[in-house]
Amino acid sequence: ETSARSVLFKSMDAQIYSDGSHVEQSPGYAFNVSDDLLDARQLDRVNDKSWPKAQRVKLANIVDSYWQFLSPNGTRPAIGDTFRNDARGVFLKPNLVLGTTRWPAAKPRPRDVFVLGTAATRPYVNVAAIPATLGTRGDSYAMPQSGNYIMRSGNDAAARQLIFDAGPKGGPHGHFDLLNFELSGYGRPLISDPGAYKYDTSADRAYVISTKAHNTIIADGQNIATIEGAGNTDISVSQWKTGADFAQITAAHR
Repeated sequence: ETSARSVLFKSMDAQIYSDGSHVEQSPGYAFNVSDDLLDARQLDRVNDKSWPKAQRVKLANIVDSYWQFLSPNGTRPAIGDTFRNDARGVFLKPNLVLGTTRWPAAKPRPRDVFVLGTAATRPYVNVAAIPATLGTRGDSYAMPQSGNYIMRSGNDAAARQLIFDAGPKGGPHGHFDLLNFELSGYGRPLISDPGAYKYDTSADRAYVISTKAHNTIIADGQNIATIEGAGNTDISVSQWKTGADFAQITAAHR
């Protein structure tokens, strides 16, 4: 049991940056990892097994980064190999496992009842299955390890939100999208990423991961280099400033 928990924590550290974002630069993968880790955390909780504070904090950071990535209308942004679907109904489980009300609660799903028990989930049976809002996320959010910076006009579903990528490619599930941005607003994508398309070796798949399929600089029709690793010196974020009525970022790569 001790050995298995050690492997779990090592895997957690290998996949997740300290800011909660996933090393493969795909919010959908951050969700998948957090969902599995929440199961493991709950199993240890009911068996009176404690987790070190560092792992508890990192698990909360994963959920936080995923929550921050979501478009104002509640859908996942199609960044990297992430499919654009509604994600507002997934936060009851992390709230209950981590003992918080930070994220928007939703009506329990069957698996929530199975994992968390009837006593914990019964108070939420009359809550909406899809929360009306994502709650208060602030006007800006930085994930410096993955190089993702988020700016938004407010916390309503029609808010304008920009996600700017100044981070490494992110392995097989990341795209050649350095200095890319996705803009959403008024309840829909405005300037969008293509997402995963599908996992195959087709020309269409090659296109959606390419630099030219993203909202960034392209030279001679070629992909950027496969720049990997947090803190890579080939990527420079020289400015990230926020104020009451603005957010500004300056970044470059070579």
